[in-house]
Amino acid sequence: MAREIDAPLANAGGTRTGTDVGDAPIFDDEGVIGGDAIRQNQIGPGKEGACQIKHSNGELAYHLAMATESCIFRASRLTKGNFWFPAEVEVSPTSVTLRKRRLIGKKEESIHIAHIASIKIDTHIFFSDVYIESSGGENPEVCHGHTKGDAIEMKELIEKYQTEYYKRS
Repeated sequence: MAREIDAPLANAGGTRTGTDVGDAPIFDDEGVIGGDAIRQNQIGPGKEGACQIKHSNGELAYHLAMATESCIFRASRLTKGNFWFPAEVEVSPTSVTLRKRRLIGKKEESIHIAHIASIKIDTHIFFSDVYIESSGGENPEVCHGHTKGDAIEMKELIEKYQTEYYKRS
């Protein structure tokens, strides 16, 4: 029985075999996930016994490791359109998600890492605007009110994840 796992992973490369190391799951060459954390039900929903997930070539190990890494950048409340509900940009190894909350509901747009064509940073006196352009040809997504450091870190993370994605392809 496969359960969803949401925890930091120790050895996502799929090269390590043998006994468990601490509470972290271990991946062997066949992509088997095991470890004390799983057997003790510290990972995954529910409390019904241990689980073991098998997948060939360590693909599952890679995707689980990538799913646990994500950074959320929140815009400053002192900028245009962010006073009551500041926008958030979540950068993960598989996608970039822009969330703009409203009084009722929210607007959320997600772009897969492979479909991001360019990232433009427009720096002003205090804050920066980040333009994320997709390869679909639509208007770029604009994220107002991030600090210059956050904007640069966002761009570097996206470029890093794109490089990792294309190395695997």
